[in-house]
Amino acid sequence: MSTVRTTNLQSPFAASVGFELLADGTVKGNKASYSTISGVGTISGQITLDFSQANNFSLTLGGTSSFNAPSNQAEGQNGIIFIIQDPNVGLRTLSYSGAWNFPNGSAPTLSTASGAVDSLAYVVRSGGAVDCVFNAAFS
Repeated sequence: MSTVRTTNLQSPFAASVGFELLADGTVKGNKASYSTISGVGTISGQITLDFSQANNFSLTLGGTSSFNAPSNQAEGQNGIIFIIQDPNVGLRTLSYSGAWNFPNGSAPTLSTASGAVDSLAYVVRSGGAVDCVFNAAFS
């Protein structure tokens, strides 16, 4: 492990992002700088993810759904949201509130096969904007 010495580095989130600031000014890398996946379960309708509970989420769509702006987000927070189609039906759709931003301003279309797994990689930008990149059809 490398040791970096610095002064005036302060972050209340240091432990959650993979480093720890020691009293002597040493920045120590944490052994485990990852977040578990919070299983939301099968859900439909209006969905509001609580970003204070986790960075990574997994949910199964049980019907037509819409992502509201997440609650308790922190600027710079990032993670992955796995979106799984209903294993019996598929064809579920997901829309997004204005807080969710995608390249070129185009919200993605989910994979429609039963049990299909897609993901959104996200980072929270200033003002609560959630910038996302969509990845489809994991197998």
